[in-house]
Amino acid sequence: MMMLVAAVTFNITFDFVNNRVNDRMIYLREREESLDKFSMISREVRANFNGVIDEVYLMESVARGFLAGIGDPFAVYHDVRSFQSIQQAQASPVAGIGALLRANPEGDGYIYVEEVLPDSPALAAGIQPGDLIIRVDDEDLAPANSVSMLENISGEQGSRVTLTIRSDNVDRDEELIRRIVPVPSVESRMIDGTRVGYIIISDLNQHTPDQFRRERDRLIGVGATSLIFDVRDLEGGELVYLSRVLDTLIPAGPIVSSRDKNGVDSVMFTANGPGIEIPMVTLQNAGTTGPAELFVQVLADYNRARSVGTLSAGRGVLQEIIPLVDGSAIELTVALLVSPGGTIFHGVGVQPHYEVTFDGEWRELDENLDPQLRRGIDLAQALELAWGAQAEAEAAAAEIEDNDDQPEELPIN
Repeated sequence: MMMLVAAVTFNITFDFVNNRVNDRMIYLREREESLDKFSMISREVRANFNGVIDEVYLMESVARGFLAGIGDPFAVYHDVRSFQSIQQAQASPVAGIGALLRANPEGDGYIYVEEVLPDSPALAAGIQPGDLIIRVDDEDLAPANSVSMLENISGEQGSRVTLTIRSDNVDRDEELIRRIVPVPSVESRMIDGTRVGYIIISDLNQHTPDQFRRERDRLIGVGATSLIFDVRDLEGGELVYLSRVLDTLIPAGPIVSSRDKNGVDSVMFTANGPGIEIPMVTLQNAGTTGPAELFVQVLADYNRARSVGTLSAGRGVLQEIIPLVDGSAIELTVALLVSPGGTIFHGVGVQPHYEVTFDGEWRELDENLDPQLRRGIDLAQALELAWGAQAEAEAAAAEIEDNDDQPEELPIN
């Protein structure tokens, strides 16, 4: 029997190893054939092409074509200049005046002030939405320089810029000191007539966790007994900032893992807990992408929130930027994201608990005209009632248990 078991084990092991070796040989042979074909193309082109080959441009094109051909829709080749821009933006964010501006190269060339951020140099200078910037330092704005002058308004932290502002057809000069002003990525309010707090997350950047924690605590401080988190149309963002937001909501445990090409899972971020004990609802739609989808799925996995809306985008991959020797870089997918419950949502999306379709622009609508938000409010209030009933039942059970533990009083004769 032992010899039979040993023989069977040997055969199974041999077949497995033999298959792995055969697969490896096929892979190496295919790769060698590809390299031979590329070498042949290079030889024939150089021998017969009636023209001058720009070697730098050729290699840039080969790099882009290689990444375009691997089947990764998110793979990107960054040339030296674009990769340097990425590194500079990460190392030193550009300072500005704290306003959202729009150039107008097709019209008069003036720069239009769309929004003024709170606690900003622009706000301190009295600049208001709808104002026009008609001169930057000593240069008048025109269609030809509108875009470049918009870029010139930003600069080094602490440097100065003089703007000529036109407000109600009156021009004035303002000297502003550039500084980094965080763009609000979290906004919140109480839903009128309820105890439901409503939080919109519009970005996931380094400022989001603090802004989120501040708005969450403010709502609870003014009486919110349930919370709605709106991540509709939230695209992009970094997992590290998402993890810091979720760390304030869920108990201790994993937040997200990555699954590599060999099927090996590695925990990337964990929550320290304890989170908060309060009914929660998430709103999602087809524009809910990447980390925002993970936000919804993690809260569902921990049974902390119910979701309302439509199927999300289904982009749950981990990408990595790999620098190359010449200063360029490649960006490609290296793993799939896995939720704490083992869900991989890439390519399939996150299905809401309650499907409510709505294709319109929701940002300008109140709760009476936004069907997804309206359903979220109703759900939050229902969860409040269920939560309260459960708390009362647990309190009553605890009181009965305490009474049972008390010694029975004997009558005095």
